[in-house]
Order: sequence, then C-alpha cells, then structure tokens
Amino acid sequence: MRWMRRWGLLLFMSLLFSFAQTAQAAPSADYQRMAERLMSFLGDPKSPETLFDRSFLDQVPPAQILGLASALIAQHGKPVKLDGVTQSALHTGTVTVRYTRATVMMQMAMTPANGARIIGLLVTGVRVEGDSAARLDADFRQLKGRAGLLITQLGEGGLRIPLAETDPDERLAIASVFKLWVLAEAARQVRSGKRGWDDVLRLGPRSLPSGITQNWPAGTPMTMQGLATLMISVSDNTATDTLIHALGRRNVDAMVADAGHSDAERTLPVLTTIEAFALKMQAQTDLRNELRARDSRGAHALLQANRARLNHGAVNPAELAVKPASIDAIEWFASPSDMARLLDHIRREAGREALSIMAVNVPLPEGEIRRFRYAGYKGGSEIGVMAMAFLIQAQSGDWYAVAGAWNNADEAIDQEKFTALMQRAVALVP
Repeated sequence: MRWMRRWGLLLFMSLLFSFAQTAQAAPSADYQRMAERLMSFLGDPKSPETLFDRSFLDQVPPAQILGLASALIAQHGKPVKLDGVTQSALHTGTVTVRYTRATVMMQMAMTPANGARIIGLLVTGVRVEGDSAARLDADFRQLKGRAGLLITQLGEGGLRIPLAETDPDERLAIASVFKLWVLAEAARQVRSGKRGWDDVLRLGPRSLPSGITQNWPAGTPMTMQGLATLMISVSDNTATDTLIHALGRRNVDAMVADAGHSDAERTLPVLTTIEAFALKMQAQTDLRNELRARDSRGAHALLQANRARLNHGAVNPAELAVKPASIDAIEWFASPSDMARLLDHIRREAGREALSIMAVNVPLPEGEIRRFRYAGYKGGSEIGVMAMAFLIQAQSGDWYAVAGAWNNADEAIDQEKFTALMQRAVALVP
C-alpha cells in the first residue's frame, strides 16, 4: 500500500532536491542553450545520456526518461515552441514548452557550463488548451474502474451549483483523505476547550509508511499540532493513529456524520492505518469478512476484541505491493460530494491552525498557488486507489472545493494521469 506522501506533479519525475522559490529573471546564455537542448529532446526523445547528468540517471533510468517524454507527446501532442525561459538562481529556473494541445511548465537545474548536463527536472504545471468542464468530464469517464469529481463553490448554505462534476455522489475509497476527519475532530476538541493545539501527546504504536515517525522511539512527546501537521503534510500514518487514539475513535466517527457524510454508517468505524494494513492480509480473511457483516457498533467491538491481531507485527508489506488489496471492503469511503462537504466544514469550523496545516504541502505549481488567496490540500493513495481534495479561496474571497477519486479493484491506476486531471480541475476555479 502506498499512502499519499508529498505529491509533486508527477507527470515527469520527482526530484531529490528542491528549488528555491525566488524571483525569476532573464536566463543566462548557458541556461537558455540548455533549455533549447531540452526542447529538442522532448520533441525527439533519444539518447538521454547526452543531456542528463549521471547523478540524475542513477535515480531515473534512461528508459524511464524516454518513456515519460513519449507519454507527454502522447497526451499533449508534439512540442512546438519554447514559450519561455526564466532563471531563479545560478543554475536553476523555469522552462515553459508549448505542445500541440497544452502548455507544460518545468523547473530545470543544470551543472555548470563546462560539460553541462541536466541534474534535475520537474513538471510543475500543465495548462490544457481550451479546457472545459465538459472535456474534463469526458476524460474522467474514460478512466478504467470507477471515478468521481466535483468542483463546487462553497457558500453559507453549503455546496452551491457545481462548476464541473462527474458522478459526484459515487461512493469511493479515498485512502488518506480520511485524515481530514481526524483533523476536523482535533479542531473541534480545541474549539470546545477539551484540548489545545499545544497539548503534548506520546507517540503511539508504529504503523507503516508513509510518514517519518514510524521509526521514532515509542512514546516520543509531541504536540497535537505537530502530529496533525505531519498527518496532513506528509500523511504520517503513525502520527494519524496516535491522534485517533488520543481523540477517541467514537469522536472521530461522530465527525464523519457531523461533517456532512451522506451515508456515514457505511464507512464506520474509522479504521486506524495499522488496522487497515493488517485487515488486508490474507491471514485476516475471516476477520475481514466478519467485520463487513457487522454494523458499526458490532465492528467497534470486533476491532477491540482483536487488537492483538491488528498491529505492526501482523503486516507483511509484500502482500500490499503488487495489486489492489480489498479496496472495496477495508478502506475509508466517501463520495466527491462528501469530501466537498468535509472541506466546507473545515473552512467554517476548524479555525486558523487547521487551515494553516492544510496549506503546508499543496501539489500545485507555485504560480497557481499564488493565483489564490488560500490553497489547502489532502490527498491519498494506495494501489488501486487515489483521491485528492483541494480547498481554495479565490482572490475574490469566494471559496471552492475540488474533490475527486479514482478506484480500480483489479489493477494499479495511473497516478500521474489522475494528478494531471485534478490539476486541470483546480485550473477551472476562477
């Protein structure tokens, strides 16, 4: 299982370094020449060894680079023009390439001029020419399996007339997007005075990645806000489970309904991440089937009675690495409309700290983020599942929710394709 970590725009590759967010300026002659060489390669992908540095190729094999460059052509047509080159530091900057059907923005880093090579490349945005709600709906409906999308303005009365939608009431597995329920419950307990964001909690039993705290000493003291920030920004599973235990599972369950879920009973109880991992194991088939047959009260009791079977030692990660594992049974479920109502609840009720946490890691190009007054995000993925939920405030002050998910119980989904579709959805927000 691969839960949502820090999502860059993975149309091309993810970097092992970061670019400084500094002012863009006219490129040097060396950087301009490298951009032109990149443009030539993208139009006729071959011999990446002549363009990319060995340090880059050690991380991304030449065959993968060729395949991904070809995929850009297949999706957007041939590159026809180098539309802009700017530089933000001595050897890094932005390259904009116009394809037949889209404009693709990339951040590029290069070695010094002598024997210059590309040492980093990241696609940071795609603008599809003439995109529309109808085109986006058509592309969503071509996804293999089940998928749903909703782009809607948020108002005092909740969801308003949608800007775009594809089966917005389809009940789908949402992977780590469920962590927004935990964030909302944490905020509710702070608002009621029961807890404070600066409360110190002890790190609980470890889960599996994603995240970083799974290898920290058990019982490490952490503030509730620190745990929540890790849970949302890097989708830390151990931090998430620690919060669920501290807040109380039944309280988190109550938040599912309070935040506007249309059929909360069918997704309760809210599993911890380690329970979900363990229940997907072949050795737990009997327990999994029994859990599905019970209502939420019975399921609570069953989980409590079988705590010894649902821990880190019960999980064989190899069973989760090949194909979708019980994504129709052991998961967290919501429709795009449910996710939009949850985002609206957080907007109205959760407070400044929760909104700040959601804004730490938003997988949008920097220029797109700057287009909005506020952008917050949570996503999630495992094999066969991907979901993304954006909370946006436009410069006008209007609020929007952009929520979508894609499930395929038979095979892995194309995460890069789904990321691109969701970026297009955000681009439709005025």
